[in-house]
Amino acid sequence: MTQLTLKVRGDLPPLSAGAPAPCYRQVGAALWVAYFTRDDHCAVVRFDGVTSAAFGEYSGETLDQHPLFGAGLIPQRFHEVHDPAVAPGLKRWIITFRDDTLDVTGAQLEIVARALEVSSSEDALAMVMA
Repeated sequence: MTQLTLKVRGDLPPLSAGAPAPCYRQVGAALWVAYFTRDDHCAVVRFDGVTSAAFGEYSGETLDQHPLFGAGLIPQRFHEVHDPAVAPGLKRWIITFRDDTLDVTGAQLEIVARALEVSSSEDALAMVMA
């Protein structure tokens, strides 16, 4: 039986250590997420073929209570979860923001923008979705 494992995704723009201020918008089976990066720009990623998305519950202060903490879940990172319970053709990701956690199951993840100069993550979403 294959075990659940986590891998930190280093290829995605790194989350701001201070206030990433994530903003989410779901349109059909696509989930758009904008957040501030370590260099104070805004990045946008899009999850396609989303079958489930859950927000909240665990923050940086309570992440040690997350069921996957012992498997390597760490604060302020993108994690790809290799979960045998996920249907074939789908993947699972967990993003551990400073004040929030996002758990997504879907078909793919795409980087839409790496470094937008905007004043808010809402502005970044508006810019790329226009």
